[in-house]
Amino acid sequence: MANESATIPVTCIEGYDTMDEETGAFLAAAAGSGVPLARQDIADIRNDYEQRLRTGIEQAPAMAAVEEHAVPVFRGSIPLRIYRPVADSCLPVILFLHGGGFVKGSIDSHEAMCRELALRSGLAVAAAGYRLAPEHRYPVAQDDCICALHWLGAHAAEAGVNGGRMVVAGDSAGGQLAAALAVYARDAGLEALRGQILFYPCVDMASSGASHNQCATGFGLTEESVRWYYNAYLPQGMACDDPAVSPLYTENLQGVAPAAVFNAVYDPVRSDGELFVQRLRAAGVSARLALYPTVHGFVSTYTRFHAGRRALAAAGAFAAEVTAG
Repeated sequence: MANESATIPVTCIEGYDTMDEETGAFLAAAAGSGVPLARQDIADIRNDYEQRLRTGIEQAPAMAAVEEHAVPVFRGSIPLRIYRPVADSCLPVILFLHGGGFVKGSIDSHEAMCRELALRSGLAVAAAGYRLAPEHRYPVAQDDCICALHWLGAHAAEAGVNGGRMVVAGDSAGGQLAAALAVYARDAGLEALRGQILFYPCVDMASSGASHNQCATGFGLTEESVRWYYNAYLPQGMACDDPAVSPLYTENLQGVAPAAVFNAVYDPVRSDGELFVQRLRAAGVSARLALYPTVHGFVSTYTRFHAGRRALAAAGAFAAEVTAG
């Protein structure tokens, strides 16, 4: 969770639940501590994020096995870490794509979240370490994730998973990548993908929804920071509403995998998930939306936020449901 804003303007938005006390206390303690991303060194941004998300890792559940693999990608390879909650070599698998604005984050930063998701779902979780911007702008991260999806299907026996029953999941930027992969899987005829789990996904880089104004400052992640991340990720000249980077604008969403979206109310990108669910439902896709009266990043820092624990429990139940049978 980014502590990038200096003030806490409101704790209630009309039509939504009042901010929970836990989040209010967190924001009050963090107020005034942030420095705009544009004034920070990229290495410092990444190191700070890793340290903050690794806080509380000792509370993450133990796994029956944790295995490391390497997935070949264009001009290199990426790490893939598989968390197995029980000693079963043929569990359905969740391909997890970490958040961090496409600029930061890793399979290490989200280890606690992946362990908890594996425990709650009873499935294997495969965390992919895609390459980051601005060194690697779109489409590198998305192409890396596509390679990971195909690798899991082709190397299921080696990975010890059921490659015929998969879910894709991600938080924030990882949620955008997960949504894009669901569209890709539909177009490629990959019937093994049974569902998509999107935690506060950034699926509208044009920032068209009301939350981008309602929650522009005061809630940790700021709209200024959102734009900074997008500018670091997008290649020059690419439109923010291009469906390739903003799945909300995909012309036809019919036939994509069922979705479960978990949003924070006090979050600049809340509207992204809300509008995406509306579009999915209009296309006849089963789409669930859960709203929590907290802020962006509450799931990746679930060891500090009860709302994050509840969201991971619900996400795990959804993953188990769509991969059953």
